Amino acid sequence: MIFRRVASIDGAIVTAAGILRVGWGPMFLRCFGDLMPAGSGAYSLIRLAGVGFLLAGWLLLAVRYVPDAGLQRRIAMALMSAHILVGFIG
Repeated sequence: MIFRRVASIDGAIVTAAGILRVGWGPMFLRCFGDLMPAGSGAYSLIRLAGVGFLLAGWLLLAVRYVPDAGLQRRIAMALMSAHILVGFIG
């Protein structure tokens, strides 16, 4: 029961972050000045990261109804480790 709630909330947040990165990521990059050199493809990398976020969010929303408790535990551990990794990177 708790896995469905966590996966729903996390999936919604990750999906929203993906939509923001795909739609408005390059516009946000312009606000921070010239952090990337010209021709580096930073805009396309931001959009690709947004697509990755979108796919991860949709995957989370899809695995909410997995009946196996062991698989739910492994998915939750993978989510936790991914969040820790993103926290170290970001």
